This record gives sequence, structure tokens and C-alpha cells, in this order.
Amino acid sequence: MKKFFKITLAAIMIAAVAVPAMATESRLNALGDVDNYIEDDANIFKWPATLPSYANLVIVDLEAGEGVYGTYGFIYGLGEYGDYGTIGLFFMENTHGPNDIMGGMSLWFNSDVFSSTLDNKYSLVYAYEMDKMALGFKFSRASASMLYDDGTNEMDETQAYTTIGASFRMDINDEMYADIGFDYTMASWTVENDPAEPYGDLSADPGRKMEFNGRLFYEYSETITFIPYIGFTTQEYNLEADDNDLYISGEEMTGIKAMSFDLGMAANFEVNEDNMLIFGIEPFKYMKVEPSVYEDGFNGSFELTGTIMPRFLLALETDVKEWLTVRTGCYKSLGKMKYTYDDGTNEETYEATEAPFDWHLGLAFHVSDFDIDCVLAKETPFVLGNWLTGYDEYDQHVITKMTAVYHF
Repeated sequence: MKKFFKITLAAIMIAAVAVPAMATESRLNALGDVDNYIEDDANIFKWPATLPSYANLVIVDLEAGEGVYGTYGFIYGLGEYGDYGTIGLFFMENTHGPNDIMGGMSLWFNSDVFSSTLDNKYSLVYAYEMDKMALGFKFSRASASMLYDDGTNEMDETQAYTTIGASFRMDINDEMYADIGFDYTMASWTVENDPAEPYGDLSADPGRKMEFNGRLFYEYSETITFIPYIGFTTQEYNLEADDNDLYISGEEMTGIKAMSFDLGMAANFEVNEDNMLIFGIEPFKYMKVEPSVYEDGFNGSFELTGTIMPRFLLALETDVKEWLTVRTGCYKSLGKMKYTYDDGTNEETYEATEAPFDWHLGLAFHVSDFDIDCVLAKETPFVLGNWLTGYDEYDQHVITKMTAVYHF
């Protein structure tokens, strides 16, 4: 096994299990990784049945990185009182690849397939609310294509990510309601070469991801709400050529297959009308990764696992003034990774432990019908003088993410 595994796999695996998925709303980013345990308009993509709670909004989400990336969308109640349901339409700059296991790093041949971003076409969400329940659906599409023809050789290439999802919200009693969600993502990549030599034609086999999620809100008292959460994900990706030997040519293993499972419980404390405190513990998070296909004749195996037992979450949201809200959140994980590689003759095992910690800080401004949420760079509290002088030695972003929501 390559020696760089020992240097990088521990950090990669712990990050894959511990790092929060990117949300589309700055409030969730500022509070850390508590999005499964609070109500927010950013959750409509994971729980589309919650859409009616956020009717008649225009949302603009901007994120700073190497460039500035944006999401624009609106949510609208159909009918005078949303009698015909609620619809949301969003336009995004790009869609991240569904293969987010290793952050695009190739550990073996083709293990990073479907990890790159594609141009997003649109994302559509719809929900219909009934007396004590609501049904929600979503559809998201991203694709890119290229055709090359020089008169002798021709290549036609197409890539696409398509996600369909649904969720169900049900009132159990006056103190309790539940959300159940399911997503299915199809990743496709086809390359047609004419003439076929020397590479042949390529196609995805397979390219799929399935996610199951559930949570329960139990209002224990006027000030405390308990939220248990459960999630399960399975995914597998690979490419196949019409002449497979040309494609993998002596590779021991190719593609990637993974599953993950996590449990959590959080408590939301309404300390008073101006302060909300969230404390959560996720007692068990587990991920297993292995190749999708082994070469014919290879009698070995590879398995990579990551376990977090437990992870702690803490977040605070404070209304300092009617026009100003301060948010902060953090998480602390106690994790372990292990890989085992067997080439059919010798076996190699490596284990490592880590305890990553991360924190976030944000501000929100409420002006007329607008809410403007900002995520601050971690250096911001220590370089406030730069706001006055305009001097920034490291060209840091003061604000890394901003979301403006207009209520109409």
C-alpha cells in the first residue's frame, strides 16, 4: 500500500465523517453543524415537506472562496392561502459531485469519479400541506456536454447529476411531530469515441447515491425541545469501458463503494425570548469505504472505516437588538480510522485517532422586510482595524458567506 495513505488517510477519513455538509443558508453555517436539529428555510432541500413554513420568500445566497458563488431562488404559496401547495425554484452556480467521500482525492484508480462540480441547471421544490401532514418533493439537475469532431476523429462526452427526493412531515400529537426524507442521486458520464480505438467508449457503471433521514421534534416543555435524528447513506460509483481491459489495464481495484450511518440527539433551550441555546450529542457515526470492483485474478481486498464516538455540538443564537442577532457554534469529535489492505499474500493494517474541533461566528441584520445573515471569517474579530484602514496583509475575507432573505 502506498505510504502516503498513512499520512493522509486519518485526516481525510475523520473529515469525511465529521465535517458538516454545506448548507445554503448562512444562519446554519454560523451555528456550526446543528442543521438537523433546528427549523430553517435552508433545510427545504433535505426536508422538502417543510416548504410551506417558508412561503413567499426571495433568497439570495453568496459565498466567497477563490471567487464568489451564488444561489438565487424564491418560494411562493400557490393560491390565496397556499391551497394548491407551495413551490420553490432555485438557480445555483454549480452542483457538487455526489461522490464527496474523499474530497476529490484519488486513493486508487477512479475512486474520485463523480467528485467534481457541474453547472447547475435548476433545483425545484414543491410541497402540499394537509391537516396534520405535509408531502414534499424536489428535483435537481446539473449537466455538461462536449462534442469534438476534426473530420477524422469524433468524441461526444456528457456528464450529469440528477437528484430526486421526497419527505413527509406528520403531526403525532400536540407536543410531537416527525420528518422522514429520502434522496436518490443518479450520476452519469458517457464518452463515445469514433473510431473507438484506442480508448473505446465509457459509461457509468454504477453511479448512484441513496440517502435516508429521519428526525422527531418533541416539545418537552415551553422552553425545551428534544430532537433525535437518524441518517443512513449508501453510494457506489465506477466507469466501465466497452473494452474493460483498455480502461483499467492492470489496476488492482477501481471505483468506490461506501456506506455511512449516524445517530444524534439535541436539545433546544429557549433561555428567554432573546436567547436560544442548542446542545447536541451524536453518540455514533460510522463510515465504511471500499473499491467498487477488483480486477479479475486479484485475490486481495481493501477496507477503510471511520468511527466517531461521540461528537458534541453547541450553538448559541442571541438577539442583541431588534435589528441585530449574534450567532456562534462549535463541534468536537472523538474519532478513529482504520484501513486494512491485503494483496493476497501480505496484509497491512493502519489505525489512527483524531479529535477535530471547529467553531463558527455570524451576525444577522434585520431591516424592514429583509434578513441579512453573514458568516464571519475566523480572523475577523482580530483584524477589525482593517475595516478602518483598508489594509489587509493576507487579503482575508471579512465575511465568507452572506444570505439575504426578503419576505413578501
